[in-house]
Amino acid sequence: TVIGAALSDMENDIAQSLNDKFIGRTLRVLSDGLNKNGIPCGRSTQNKIVTYDKFIPEGQFIDVVIETAGAYALNGKVKD
Repeated sequence: TVIGAALSDMENDIAQSLNDKFIGRTLRVLSDGLNKNGIPCGRSTQNKIVTYDKFIPEGQFIDVVIETAGAYALNGKVKD
């Protein structure tokens, strides 16, 4: 429906706006290993999905500098 699509668009805009605030920040992330597409990922202490640039074994904590944000996930580089 038109109302459902408009609501979904509004929800995505709000989520994007909230996630944009993480760009440039360093987040503590618990590695989940690789996602179903083979991309390294994990969850931050804020329970955000985070993808990053190199494989880290599942169960390890890492610091990730967030470079980009989407409505449902953040992306960054593992801090050395």
